[in-house]
Amino acid sequence: MLSYGNQRDHPALDRRLVVPWLGRLAELEGPSDDGGARAQRMAELLRALDPASPFEREVLEAIDRAGLPLPDRAQFCPAPDVPVQVDFYWARGPAPGLCLFVDGPVHRDPALRDRDRALRGALERRGFAVFAIEAGAELDRGLARLRELLRALGIGGG
Repeated sequence: MLSYGNQRDHPALDRRLVVPWLGRLAELEGPSDDGGARAQRMAELLRALDPASPFEREVLEAIDRAGLPLPDRAQFCPAPDVPVQVDFYWARGPAPGLCLFVDGPVHRDPALRDRDRALRGALERRGFAVFAIEAGAELDRGLARLRELLRALGIGGG
């Protein structure tokens, strides 16, 4: 507010007068696209889901209801050298993104659990963040942890 160009006016300027106005400005929300873009992305993600896994749909709809950033991709292979398809993926620019696995009841099988652990470890060694939500676990708690992780990774402006 005070600059070299307005030095003559400095005695008449009171910076404290602008504080309430800036506070009101900070409380304003940005323009909304009325959810059109979000609804379109949600429809695209729903089309990509595995029809044999209703739990994936349940988790995606819960993510949407919770107001979390929607994933960029569904059913995506983030690393060509790791033979795994993540259920949902959030990109992070040039950095490896966040891989969300939605583990239905079939993933309780010990052999499948060991395979999942190995493949997810391979993704983590390549720099990807890996998170899983398991069927039978409290979904709200999983979404709260997902929200924290998205925020920590700087995904979604949170």
